[in-house]
Amino acid sequence: WQRDQLNMDAFLQFLRQRDHSRPFMSFFFIESTHASYSFPDSKALYSDDQQDIDYMKLRKEGLAIDAKPLLNRYRNAGHWIDEQLGRLYVELEQQGLLDSTVVIITGDHGEEFMEKGAWGHNSTFVDEQTRVPLVVHMPGQAAAVIERPTSHMDISTTLLQQLGLTNAVDDYSLGRNLFDTTPRDHLVLSDWHSIGVVTPTLKYRIPYL
Repeated sequence: WQRDQLNMDAFLQFLRQRDHSRPFMSFFFIESTHASYSFPDSKALYSDDQQDIDYMKLRKEGLAIDAKPLLNRYRNAGHWIDEQLGRLYVELEQQGLLDSTVVIITGDHGEEFMEKGAWGHNSTFVDEQTRVPLVVHMPGQAAAVIERPTSHMDISTTLLQQLGLTNAVDDYSLGRNLFDTTPRDHLVLSDWHSIGVVTPTLKYRIPYL
């Protein structure tokens, strides 16, 4: 959590000192919500969280009985990240940038807490491990909750089109614009050792080997 706070400090400093006559693009990787789920004690929302995580002692058998303390530790880390992101939005608003800046918040994977028999991620393509938060602030787009399936591959497509690219999407991407309402018959997922094809009625896993 300390690194995330320091990185946000540095990022806000960049926003203040940059050349304001030029556009900017930035990427910010956040660590607090990755195991072992880090946050300052003073910011904990849930007091009944797991105090320490010793990977050598963690067992599925024990987590199957009660994974809630570990989940609450994750929630506390998420709350800390919310606070850091709030600092970013305040700075963008104070600089009058919200009406001209695209902000995208997402994760590279979900996190399971024994809902389907596992803890963490990268072990299978269950929803808990594959569905991620995706929050998009897009100037000119009204606030909405989008429940149709989307993909990380859609992010670059959306940004390129927002910047004015008019080529057919097939020229450069396997994704589509996040705001495209055309029905989608499948998504492609991947982890370290397999590919998953997800349709409305099934999930099919193909090992790389």
